Amino acid sequence: MIEWGLLGALTVLVFWTVWRAHFTTLGADDVSSMAAARVIWQNRLADLKQRRDELTPRRYALELDRIRAGVLADSGDGERVDAQGPKVVALALSLVAVFGATLWGYQQFGGMNQVRYTLDGQALQGELDRAESLEQAIGLVEDSLNRFDSPERYFLLGQLHEQGGALADAHRQFSRARELAELDVQYEPVLSEFLAWEAQTLLFSDRDQVERVAALAERALTLNAEETVALGVMGVLGFELRDFEMAAEYWQRLLALTPADSPDRAVIAQGLAAAREALGQGGPSLKLVIERQPELVVDPNTPVFVYARMAPDQPAPLVVARIRFGDLPTRLVLTDEMRMGPMGGLAGNDRVEVVARVALGGTVAPQAGDWQGSVADVEIAADTVTRVVIDTPL
Repeated sequence: MIEWGLLGALTVLVFWTVWRAHFTTLGADDVSSMAAARVIWQNRLADLKQRRDELTPRRYALELDRIRAGVLADSGDGERVDAQGPKVVALALSLVAVFGATLWGYQQFGGMNQVRYTLDGQALQGELDRAESLEQAIGLVEDSLNRFDSPERYFLLGQLHEQGGALADAHRQFSRARELAELDVQYEPVLSEFLAWEAQTLLFSDRDQVERVAALAERALTLNAEETVALGVMGVLGFELRDFEMAAEYWQRLLALTPADSPDRAVIAQGLAAAREALGQGGPSLKLVIERQPELVVDPNTPVFVYARMAPDQPAPLVVARIRFGDLPTRLVLTDEMRMGPMGGLAGNDRVEVVARVALGGTVAPQAGDWQGSVADVEIAADTVTRVVIDTPL
């Protein structure tokens, strides 16, 4: 801001100086070219008359004609020689120079604030990478807002509060991010995301704000029909309002956008199955409890694949869900929404084998070192819960 103030003052000063220089009165300078030629003609004519006795009549006439021709050539078309002409041209050139200097200043100084913001962001990211706790990370972002009051930093602060379970604080930060983003067109591409996260944290922090939650989520979906967080919010909202058709519609749309290997897919599919079951449209399913051997300790983010197959000699999964090791023990429902392809699914099968495998290598295919648990001959039509314990190394 200081740079722009100095640049503006300098531009005004230069423009005023140029204007004053070009239009200051320099004295009478509007001599007619015809008048100047007349003076020259008179001097030449007087000289010719002094030499008349020395010239023959013919020679005198020729010299007189030559002087007259010279007068016409010197006088041109008789227009005035305006002293302001060159000054107007010079003024135009000066204005171009001022404009060029202003443009250069914009390129040099106008981007300086963005440069400082980028460098500050890089420094902040380094500090966050070294932060030893969530509370310290929150403090770092809060301090950075004193330097740059930007939507993305409020959004980051909201995410940190959400991770810590402070949903009311998270909602306030997401709301502030959205308010600032609405004032700047450059944030238009991410405004739907800001709205969706604001709606989600408001839904779980204040159950009385149903209309406000719906308005935020619907606006997000108007801006981006594939805003996954907003789709999830509308699904949960529909289920809580016991509008199971609404819940099923939004969860179906969300499921179609969720990658097959995403841990969220199993949760979404279970929500969709519950909504359809409430509508009397429930299909075949397997209700499971997945546990692990107490001595088994691995990274909490290690993927666990839970799937049903026809038999050990037919290993292709009919349906599969991916969860995290850190989520164990957990309840899980396998449905046809989790099928691997058009030929998969539980429909058409009476009994299957259920397998739960800790994939230390991170792949669906079994590898040496993985841990697994399985239960054979599980009846699909039964309404019982099957317990699967991961206790066997491969």
